[in-house]
Amino acid sequence: MLNRVNTKTFLAIIIGGLFLLPIMEPKAANSACDARNKVLSQLSHKFKESPVAMGLASNGGVMELLRSHEGSTWTMILTMPNGTACLIAGGENWEQLMPRLAKGPSI
Repeated sequence: MLNRVNTKTFLAIIIGGLFLLPIMEPKAANSACDARNKVLSQLSHKFKESPVAMGLASNGGVMELLRSHEGSTWTMILTMPNGTACLIAGGENWEQLMPRLAKGPSI
């Protein structure tokens, strides 16, 4: 397993997460939002998850992917500039993919 998320996998995660943003109503998401340090503490305590990848979202927030060391669980959060983090998605059986190089024009 790789310790780093490859660029294509990371972009796929970010793009997938961004598709969810327009359908989330802030009031509906309040129950899944809290201060980032509290969210990270809860995910660390309950699922033994820690951040493994991050990127800047187009709305100014920071999208983070957390996973447990053995990959049994994963969570995606979005932290806004005010420090509020919201759960975007989560699941089980995270699998790290080996990078595939795109075939480009040959020289």
